[in-house]
Amino acid sequence: MSMQIRGIAIYSRSGEKRETRFKLDSLNVVTGASKTGKSALLDIVDFCWGRDECTVPRGEIRNGVSWFAVLFDRAGEGILVAGIIRARQVMTATKSILNAMSKPFPRRQPDSSRT
Repeated sequence: MSMQIRGIAIYSRSGEKRETRFKLDSLNVVTGASKTGKSALLDIVDFCWGRDECTVPRGEIRNGVSWFAVLFDRAGEGILVAGIIRARQVMTATKSILNAMSKPFPRRQPDSSRT
């Protein structure tokens, strides 16, 4: 049984959400101009998957984001893992499971009382 990434989302401090979706069972190629966040996607996955510190470089993405989320797929089951970023403190946070294939990313930040 394999695990794949369905998508990655970033949530701004003002509540906006940007997401990148991936096609399952396919090679997905991320392209774009220099300094637009392509490499940050790997750091986001690493952080959400359990790394103790966030390695997304300080800059536009890190400074404007309140949390990151990665939606994994394992045999049709959605697994959402999110990492919350606080002002000067960084920690991994909420982990919840989604069961619907078409379920979107959450619209709001996870409940920080569970961290």
